[in-house]
Amino acid sequence: MAVKKDYIDIMVNIPGFSVHRVSTHTWEGDEFPSLMIELSRDRNVYKCRCGREFSAYYDCDERCVRDLSYGVFKRSYLFFYQVRVDCPDRGVVTESLEWTLPRVEYSKRLAAEVALACEEIRSLIHTSLIEGVNNKIKVIKRIAFGFRDMEYFFLKIRGAFHAKYTHT
Repeated sequence: MAVKKDYIDIMVNIPGFSVHRVSTHTWEGDEFPSLMIELSRDRNVYKCRCGREFSAYYDCDERCVRDLSYGVFKRSYLFFYQVRVDCPDRGVVTESLEWTLPRVEYSKRLAAEVALACEEIRSLIHTSLIEGVNNKIKVIKRIAFGFRDMEYFFLKIRGAFHAKYTHT
């Protein structure tokens, strides 16, 4: 599957980085391919968490973080080099990147997207629906005062909701 590097560069849009190479990989057992995106720095400036910028680094390590899905690619991974800088105030620390955290295997964008999806799902579950069901059961219970058979009582409850929630 051919992927245009320029399009991916526009979609990824990470400040200070550009897309160097794009490849796809299908893991065993997965039906969807994963997108592998190698990033390269636009300039050799490394930022400490205190805000200082450095032109040299102490050491570097290749990192891989999971990012947002892009089109048919349900999983995408960003590969980049993250450096450690020798800050006079803090010592040797991992550089500060605004789009990911040190020792975390996903980007902040993916974390925000998952949090937003969770909030949307949570907002769909209202207690008003449950309150309405409970109220209807209480009404049936009041009307059914004197039913000798509990089975018939449960059939009445099922019948009250059967027409609305039957799947055809």
